[in-house]
Amino acid sequence: MELPAGTRVFAPRTLPGFGWAGAVALAFVVLYTLPIAAGGGYVFYASIELGSPDFNFPSGPAVLLMVGAWLLGPVPLLIAGLVHLIRDSRHKWWSSVAWVGAVAAGTTLGYVVCNDYGLLFSGYTAPSGPYWQALFAAGGQLAVGFVMTALITAQARRELLRARLTWESAPR
Repeated sequence: MELPAGTRVFAPRTLPGFGWAGAVALAFVVLYTLPIAAGGGYVFYASIELGSPDFNFPSGPAVLLMVGAWLLGPVPLLIAGLVHLIRDSRHKWWSSVAWVGAVAAGTTLGYVVCNDYGLLFSGYTAPSGPYWQALFAAGGQLAVGFVMTALITAQARRELLRARLTWESAPR
């Protein structure tokens, strides 16, 4: 089956305005956000199940991944995101300021999760109940990851919308 001659087809470029820096920044967002959010969820789960005889302490690689993402993740995330946002936004500095704020918020939430992890598994403190703070920090980390993704993809979404509107308003 073929389209009739003269039929216009809208075929946008793959993510217009989305270069290598945006792709690297999105990869860092995933590698930074998910281990910390999973760590927060695990701390919450462990605070509930700590008294159970079937509960096993976490393995070393999971702890290293969570702490490594928290300590080593912000610098490359900040650099890749700023390179992408400054290159695309030119004189619109608000997106760069929002990016710095999102990275700072993610780093703060990572500290909360890692601190709760240390408190939970240290011999000095015993949880008197679930660590709700860790669960809220995990949710906050996921929200920060969503905001970071929205900031990185904003320019591409604007260009895609502009291309669609141009195509729809063109005479047929």
